[in-house]
Amino acid sequence: MLAQRVLVAVVGIPLLTGAAYVGGLWLGALLILISFWGLKEYYNLLRRMGLKPLGIWGQLAGLVLFLMVYWGRDFPAFFPQGALFLFLLVFLFAYPRYSLADTAVSYAGLLYVSGSLSHLMLLRFVPEWGFSLLLYSLISTWVNDTAAYLGGLSWGKRKLCPGLSPAKTWEGALSGLAGVLVTSLTVGPRLLPLDAWHLAVLGVLAAAAGQAGDLIESGMKRMAGAKDSGHFLPGHGGILDRFDSLFLVGPVVYYFWRLVT
Repeated sequence: MLAQRVLVAVVGIPLLTGAAYVGGLWLGALLILISFWGLKEYYNLLRRMGLKPLGIWGQLAGLVLFLMVYWGRDFPAFFPQGALFLFLLVFLFAYPRYSLADTAVSYAGLLYVSGSLSHLMLLRFVPEWGFSLLLYSLISTWVNDTAAYLGGLSWGKRKLCPGLSPAKTWEGALSGLAGVLVTSLTVGPRLLPLDAWHLAVLGVLAAAAGQAGDLIESGMKRMAGAKDSGHFLPGHGGILDRFDSLFLVGPVVYYFWRLVT
């Protein structure tokens, strides 16, 4: 198990970092693959909860979103409303095959997976600082996960959110926060033209977003009675298991950058 985890990390981290550096079609293709499979895992979790998701419609809408972001270099403001109409029309014409609950959670998954991941592409499209912003997001996420795991393993006693993830502790969460904050203040100045105050705030927000994303996905698996979201990555579980933190970190970094610049 450990050997598989190390092998996936050795291959996956350079692959993702390389795609982030090259950008363009290579990054877009990788994110589309992650989005497509991540939605598949999300909809499988819904089926385990007894729901009937609009799977193919969600995956097709996710592909359309990425194509719009790629060609338009921005998040299409009309997409959330347009996708909502699409899902409601499917509900209308396919009723009673799909319930309103099926429609709602299917739509939420589209924004949760594809909508969130599209912000990684938006980060890369930022003039001059695109790669640095995306690299900052990746590094802060990895540091957060690693520091939280090691801190929880070494000192963890008080449960952070036992209803969602019994293994998460306050000590682990604070370790992750400290790790990202230190990284943001030391590595951040080499990547981004922000002062120490902005980097500190961004580090806190990125750490909080990453841990919230992890807990959200843990809650989904708990409701579905699943240990992992899938088996796409040997030793790591599924796509959602590995990218759950990044789903929230990407949008947080993107909108923080737009706010302060």
